[in-house]
Amino acid sequence: MADVKQTLYDAAQYALDRAKALGADGAEVSVSTGNRTDELNVDAGEFSLMRTTFGSAVTVSVIAGQKYGGSATNKTDRGSIDKTVENAIEAAKASDADEAQQIAPDMGERESKQGSGATEPDLDAIYDRMSEFLADTKREYPKLDVMQFISRFRRSNKLYANSSGTRFFTERAWYSASAEFSARDGDEVSSMFGAGLNAADFNRPLLGYPFVRRAVEMMEPQLKTQPVQGKFTGTLLCSPDVAAELISSALSNAVGSASIIQKTSPWLGKVGEVVADPRLTLIADPDETRVLFPEKFTDDGFVNEREEVIGNGLLTGFKLGLYGSLKTGLPRAKNDGYFESLTLGTKTYGEMLAGIENGLLVYRFSGGSPAQNGDFSGVAKNSFLIKNGKIAGAVSETMISGNVFELLKNIVDIGSEPDLDGSSALPFISFGGVTVSGK
Repeated sequence: MADVKQTLYDAAQYALDRAKALGADGAEVSVSTGNRTDELNVDAGEFSLMRTTFGSAVTVSVIAGQKYGGSATNKTDRGSIDKTVENAIEAAKASDADEAQQIAPDMGERESKQGSGATEPDLDAIYDRMSEFLADTKREYPKLDVMQFISRFRRSNKLYANSSGTRFFTERAWYSASAEFSARDGDEVSSMFGAGLNAADFNRPLLGYPFVRRAVEMMEPQLKTQPVQGKFTGTLLCSPDVAAELISSALSNAVGSASIIQKTSPWLGKVGEVVADPRLTLIADPDETRVLFPEKFTDDGFVNEREEVIGNGLLTGFKLGLYGSLKTGLPRAKNDGYFESLTLGTKTYGEMLAGIENGLLVYRFSGGSPAQNGDFSGVAKNSFLIKNGKIAGAVSETMISGNVFELLKNIVDIGSEPDLDGSSALPFISFGGVTVSGK
């Protein structure tokens, strides 16, 4: 590892020196090398492929005369770096001057080591977990059809460096698994669904993760779906993935740097005001222990700190990096992530379900980005009708619509049981006032 780390430092310094020599006033470089992925695949229920791949990348950004340019390559040799720096300089020359284009100040030298810390994969564990999953699902859920199943062990090494003196080194090692499956009974086939996770080790049966078992269990009922009859306004009980997707789409339109710089955000001038249910607090925390890889550093050269973009329903600020902050005159965000966790509620999934008179349980949502005002529409997939606090059967693909900003204010319940998939710690969330359009 010492050799890999030194290679990163040498390549970054060389790129910074070349950028300065070619006239850059400032530069930042991201170098990644020594990356390795060991992968085992299952296709149509049978082991089909085992391979090891390696990868590298160099990204160079320069500022010359208040003009920004960037370029990238997947090679770390000096000839490739020379060409990448030259391309970045040429891109800067072709761009417009902008005084907000600056390099972050010196943040010192820091290291982050995350994940398992292993240097080599436990291939036996990968094979055992995959074989176990195939055997367990075949025995417990005989109608499940595992179409593709991929497990990996990954190592990555990355260095961010800038001309101010900052050096951020990140080393990661982890296991991942992802499966795609449907249910099959003769000629009847359900829609496709999947489950995935990241973990420090592969010592736990995959069905031992509640969210994986839940995904598998809901497939057989999907063999027989019925269209929703009529149109109604009801409650959407969203899986953690769907809830995060809807909330993130609202934040992108309201606190993302593009919406603030272009002054299209409906939340401009509303810092400190109520924008969501008072139970909602969205947290981005570099020290979140329930997440395998909480981001320690920003992409533009700062150290992430704990931040709540929404705290007890109040807007606390916008997600502006250095450029966005200088461009708008508004404060720079302390963390460049939206959220990976939130303040949990008090109700279990079962209690949340029992409180819904009329609605949909949604595991997958397919829709485009909402309009700038927050209006959205899309298709609820892998979903179930809820009547009088109980599941009333699987439904075929159903249109749902509403407004993502109103959803944040119309939260019915926030669950008490987060899914811990390695990437986030989020529970089920139910939203009121959603239009469900059936036949």
